[in-house]
Amino acid sequence: TIQLTTQPGSWAVTSAPPGVNPATIDNNSNILDATNADAGTYLLTFTLDTPPPTGCPVSSVQSLVVGNAVDAGNDNNIEVCNSDPAPVDLNSLLSGADPGGIWQVAVFSPLPGPGTFVPATGTFFTNGQPQGNYTFEYVVPATTPCLASVAQITVSVYAQPAATITNPNPTV
Repeated sequence: TIQLTTQPGSWAVTSAPPGVNPATIDNNSNILDATNADAGTYLLTFTLDTPPPTGCPVSSVQSLVVGNAVDAGNDNNIEVCNSDPAPVDLNSLLSGADPGGIWQVAVFSPLPGPGTFVPATGTFFTNGQPQGNYTFEYVVPATTPCLASVAQITVSVYAQPAATITNPNPTV
């Protein structure tokens, strides 16, 4: 059971996981900063400034797990013609992404034609694809206690323009 107190005191990191960038506590605000901190279990100790009555503890130790956040990278867009035989490599449109993610079609996106999207390789074949905005998601799974991360890549497919030449003065 943890009993909260309004008594003044201070927090300290009394045990940190191995690494070069441990989480820190600001002594003025008593706020833990775990930004880019080494992942693992930390022991945090709260010590009262004024000793409590006899028999009451002067400090309390709490355990906190800091996890590594995952990053699917930045969203991106590309425009292509539906006559281009070269596939779009969706992986090449990601920047700053962690490995280990999976590709999927966004729920709000039109579905690509059968066999034109290969999730295992992040490849989209646009040749003959109907005109539209196709959105794909690269999802890096969550690592406890952090959430999953999602990047969206939108491929705008345009129909190849057709040019017709007519002669206004045909010779008979």
